[in-house]
Amino acid sequence: MALKLNTSLAGQTLKNPLMTASGTSGHSTLLSNYFPLEKLGAFVTKGVSSNAKIGNKPPRICETPSGLINCIGLENPGIKFFIDNYLPQFPSETLPLIVNFFGNSVDTYIKAAASLGQIEEIFALELNISCPNVQKGGILFGSDPIAAGDLVEKCIKATQGKPVFVKLSPAFSNFLETANQVMQAGAAGLTCFNTYPATDIDIQSKSFKLSLGKGGLSGPAILPLSLLKLHEIHTHFPEVELIASGGVNTAEDIIKYILAGANAVQLGTSILINPTSPIVLLDSLKNLCLKMGINNLMNLKGKVKG
Repeated sequence: MALKLNTSLAGQTLKNPLMTASGTSGHSTLLSNYFPLEKLGAFVTKGVSSNAKIGNKPPRICETPSGLINCIGLENPGIKFFIDNYLPQFPSETLPLIVNFFGNSVDTYIKAAASLGQIEEIFALELNISCPNVQKGGILFGSDPIAAGDLVEKCIKATQGKPVFVKLSPAFSNFLETANQVMQAGAAGLTCFNTYPATDIDIQSKSFKLSLGKGGLSGPAILPLSLLKLHEIHTHFPEVELIASGGVNTAEDIIKYILAGANAVQLGTSILINPTSPIVLLDSLKNLCLKMGINNLMNLKGKVKG
């Protein structure tokens, strides 16, 4: 029997559950220099905003044991530049495209959602709620479940029907309530999760290694943390479509996330380490499934025991 790796998101079938994670593969098709992008289940762009944004000054990335910390600062060329220059590069007929977006106020989020929602070539949007709300003194949208739900509802309305997946932050103890609020607001599903707040210090210079003094931790170190939180969301909301993001480095990691309840799995830091990792992991996943006697990967979804 042929191996089935296909999965489903927002009513669309993806050939496999692998996709890029926002922020690790740029705004365009640079990864196509290493493998055919059409091999992916979907491609998620680096985050874009209504207006171009300059990132933080260097140093803005440092390695840690089993991971790295970044404070890139959501640098991007703005939505208009993205639509005019980068969007035409994607083979949207054969590669479902998910565009990550953000803002620093409700109005800028809505403006971004409206601009991207009218683009036919975009399959879905990924809304990053781990951003400060300047209208509320800099509090992060994701830290207030009610504000997050209100934001998501307004953005969905602005897209005029485009599926919106909400990327949650793992940094808040009320992430389950936030998940509940954004799903009630009409989100197509959730991306679990963004990076974890972290820092590192250079003992020789007695200074922080990053210009901001802190950043977001990604890589294999966070996989057990995100795996637990994703499963908690799946347990509370079993019908919600979940995209796992955090620490995937092996085919075993992919299967772990699916057993925990994920519909799809994003690859992030592994791409920074090895740009060919998506195709390497896809081949490894096929071999592991055959070795384990798995003929339909999605039959494992949410089937962890205990």
